Amino acid sequence: MSDSVSLFLNELKDKKLLLMEEGRFSTASQFVLEVEKKAKTLSLKGKRIYFSLERSIESFEWFFAFLKSGALVFLGSPLFSFEKLKLLFDYLQPHLAIAPRFQMSHFDPLKIKHFSSGLVSFPWSPLGQLEGREQETQIGILTSGTTGSPRAVLHRFSSLLLNASLHAEAIELTSKDRVASALPLHFSYGLVAVALASL
Repeated sequence: MSDSVSLFLNELKDKKLLLMEEGRFSTASQFVLEVEKKAKTLSLKGKRIYFSLERSIESFEWFFAFLKSGALVFLGSPLFSFEKLKLLFDYLQPHLAIAPRFQMSHFDPLKIKHFSSGLVSFPWSPLGQLEGREQETQIGILTSGTTGSPRAVLHRFSSLLLNASLHAEAIELTSKDRVASALPLHFSYGLVAVALASL
């Protein structure tokens, strides 16, 4: 399931690329090395993860580490309220959830497992098969939920990469260009057309 992620990371580490954010920068090879170190600490093949993907290099490293470990990653907003997170968790039933707005007092402390780097596992049962698509799916991007509760749109990483490369080609993005990301990375356009297209 993580073959397309591994191929992407192998190609990425040889690029002359600099990822920058306030107070930190990373070359492509440093980025891939950090992803691989994080992925080695995970055992998540086939498990559902809810992840509030923030705009930071470390958050992006964890995103790729989860994908590399074979997890099914559902991306959500870091700004979701506790009530919206609770609805999403009841719907998605994640094995692991990472979001900055957790109010731990709302959960049974005996059933929560703490990991390093702020990762918290929640006690939901796994969902049934996603109509046979779970093996080919790696990412679930949540809709905004403007008409009710957000819904998960399932994607293969390889299809997101294809979309990103077509976008980069359409806007004639080259290795000499600099790309600033103003969009949240949990938006499909922020993730695909900005972040992945620029890599």
